[in-house]
Amino acid sequence: MREATDEPFLALRHALRCLDHEGITVVCDSLLNISRRALAGEPVVEVLTPTEVEAAFDGAPAHIRRCLDRCDARADSGTETMIRLRLRSKRVKVEPQAAIPGVGRVDALVGDRLIIEADSVEHHLTEAGFRKDRRKDREAARQGLLHMRLTYQDVVYNWPETEAAIMSAIRDGHHRAPRRRNAV
Repeated sequence: MREATDEPFLALRHALRCLDHEGITVVCDSLLNISRRALAGEPVVEVLTPTEVEAAFDGAPAHIRRCLDRCDARADSGTETMIRLRLRSKRVKVEPQAAIPGVGRVDALVGDRLIIEADSVEHHLTEAGFRKDRRKDREAARQGLLHMRLTYQDVVYNWPETEAAIMSAIRDGHHRAPRRRNAV
């Protein structure tokens, strides 16, 4: 059976008309991440180059073109992009794919010490992935870092509760190194 499929460039052009700003940024982050990984020599099939992604925005209204400015090729998943965008909309400084000595890469670092991981069943419940996550958690705890693991459901379906927990930790200063925390 044959299926009709748009070429990636045309599909992106249509997405720019159909998706909200967050959705557009999620799609473009994913495309740019694949391109970044291809340039780094990873065995991925590049869908669109960064130049082609940018060209898809030609002629789009200014509010759509601004989505391109919010893109970050470091995001490894759509949920990571959503977390970054939503927290930044609250004026929270988020560093995507931060490298922490001894811990490794984390999906997002808020402030000095609040680690946020967007965990999917597919990538985190293999035996090796499970062990790696627990090693990272132990090392993060040893260093005094706070680790929040979020699921797809937490980000997509339960964001108000998830956001409240994150913002509560930030209000309480848990994202700052102890020497910088305000006394309560």
